[in-house]
Amino acid sequence: MDSNRITCLDISSQHLAGARENARSAKVIDTIKFILGDATRRETYIDIDTEIIVTNLPYGMRSHRLEKIDKFYIDLLKTLKDLYRGSKLVLITASTKQFEKASQRTDVEITASRE
Repeated sequence: MDSNRITCLDISSQHLAGARENARSAKVIDTIKFILGDATRRETYIDIDTEIIVTNLPYGMRSHRLEKIDKFYIDLLKTLKDLYRGSKLVLITASTKQFEKASQRTDVEITASRE
């Protein structure tokens, strides 16, 4: 098991490089494991054990159409529910209606929400 306490995951190598640079600038690069991968795929999470997942989800406004965001949110929640049942998910999204719909379809409870 890796000694890193934080795992950074992104499907975009460009965004992952930006995250590495931010971590380097903040002098926390040694505490983070960086993974290039698809958050909706089970195999991406090999060797990641966690109780808390924090994410800034895509909103569908720049990089995706909203129809794709619906599918992404459902696929992501199914994967996280299967792998990390009982864990807490903290997220940021502007596509709250899409996320709430995905939550209902995957039977993932939203315990709190903030605007």
